[in-house]
Amino acid sequence: MITAFYLFATFGVGVAILTDGLSKASGFIDSLRILAGASGGPLILICGFLFLFTLITNMLTWPLGMNYVAQHAAQYGTLPHFLASKSKKEGMPLGTNITNGILISALPATAAIPEVAGSGTDVFWMFFALNVDLLLACCLFLFPSFWKLRRWTRTVSAPTV
Repeated sequence: MITAFYLFATFGVGVAILTDGLSKASGFIDSLRILAGASGGPLILICGFLFLFTLITNMLTWPLGMNYVAQHAAQYGTLPHFLASKSKKEGMPLGTNITNGILISALPATAAIPEVAGSGTDVFWMFFALNVDLLLACCLFLFPSFWKLRRWTRTVSAPTV
């Protein structure tokens, strides 16, 4: 359902609005202004806050889930051992959170060098597009995994006579 809603909304905005009427920096708000008309002030404000809320909650929950998986894999030797460490008090992944923070901080800082030098072209939007593509790719792998696990649990939980 999430994929259907996402594709429906994306397709709807893509059909209703010409791309030359949107800017890269404020395309979401521009599309709301075009679709809601002149009287859409409160609607635009509410949708903007909901959009920011969605971004913030996704930025908090997705990395934590991935860090728990990486920590678990490191505990069983699939990933480097320093990723298996966790905080003593809360039990949160420590090695993966620190590594994730370092990489997330270093990547945009490194990408900003061409931007400051004047040879970069929209580095932020390249990262944003990469993030969306990778998120979609992860979700696409979830569907066959879910189907396979569903079939496996049916065979495992079937009573033997």
